[in-house]
Amino acid sequence: MYAELKPMIHHYDRLHILIIGDRNSAAVQAITVQLDVLDVYLGDIGKSSIKITTSFVNTINDVELLEKVSNDDIDVVFDQLKQCNEKFINKNFYTVEIIQSAEALSFSIESFLVGNMVAWMLHEPIWNMQLSLRYMEQSGLCRDFYAYMTLCQSTGKYTSDQIDRIRYIVNKIKQIDYSRDLLHYYIKRLRKAERAGVADDDSYNLELNYHVGNYYFLLSGSLDSLARLLNDFYKLGLSRYSELALEKDVFIKNNISKRTGIGRFLKTRKFKNWMVFLKKRRNFIAHEGDMRQTPLVKEKSVPLTDEEINAIVDKQIDWKNFASLVPAVFSQEMYDAQRMMSFDMARIKNNYEVIARNVMQVPEKSGSSMWLPLMSVDFDYEHYSKLTYKILAKLKSDV
Repeated sequence: MYAELKPMIHHYDRLHILIIGDRNSAAVQAITVQLDVLDVYLGDIGKSSIKITTSFVNTINDVELLEKVSNDDIDVVFDQLKQCNEKFINKNFYTVEIIQSAEALSFSIESFLVGNMVAWMLHEPIWNMQLSLRYMEQSGLCRDFYAYMTLCQSTGKYTSDQIDRIRYIVNKIKQIDYSRDLLHYYIKRLRKAERAGVADDDSYNLELNYHVGNYYFLLSGSLDSLARLLNDFYKLGLSRYSELALEKDVFIKNNISKRTGIGRFLKTRKFKNWMVFLKKRRNFIAHEGDMRQTPLVKEKSVPLTDEEINAIVDKQIDWKNFASLVPAVFSQEMYDAQRMMSFDMARIKNNYEVIARNVMQVPEKSGSSMWLPLMSVDFDYEHYSKLTYKILAKLKSDV
């Protein structure tokens, strides 16, 4: 059953945070004050139903932590002690969000608020702020690129077309940040459905795929806009659209020959490989008809027999009662179809084990690559930010 039909998670307006470590630490005291201010604001705007609660433990082992997450329906764990290793965090990605810095906690809370249509910055609260303004005001790429645009306008060194190009980039960054917030919000809802025991392969898949598609279109598009700005500003001489991409060899070569200070950075294996794979994912989303996330499974070494599966199906519903409710003219066909569907679902559920969830298979010239889009959101944003900041620093130095 689709998760939205369950009353327990129909309105996702309550966030429960478990804090591990000293409840009197500076980070915890700061977030406590910030949440008090937020609570007043939510009351002022008529959204007092949105609640963010915190609980504390001094220390806890991994087994006890998962039990507490399940029993107390905890959405976010703030691991001040950094006792949870990366393997444990990734293994439990679909159960709970585990973060280990105050900055990550602030982002988690703010993305939850964005999902509830509340624009808020914990560190710099502004009453009645619009979502669009939030991304212009918060620290980060959007504000820094906007400041760069106003600097360029004041110097008169850039043409009006170049100013417009920078404005396009600012707007794309704003949309990237918004899309990322909504992805985090729906991932939180997916985790809640998982903890409630009502999650399946379709839980929030429509919403998540919609925002995944937007996210990677915007990431890829903003990098192409940067390439066109650099080509124009540094007079790289590239006129074909197919060459105007940061990862293209000819684009990198012309940057090196013009001594822009960017070419060698673009050429580094880490960022070039990332950009190439980003474009493959964008093209996959744009051109492949099957835009879904599905589980990667393998058959169990000892699958159930047909007799064992039929025994499971027999317990699912009262088949005699079902037969009596089906219209007489279609009774046999409908009965057989329902029975066959139930049999197939039970066979898949019991004869296969899930290796990885929410997987996309990206075709390549030689084979394909497996991609976990939900677990890649922040990884890709980190690479995108580092690359974009490197370009921004160079552009600012030339103003």
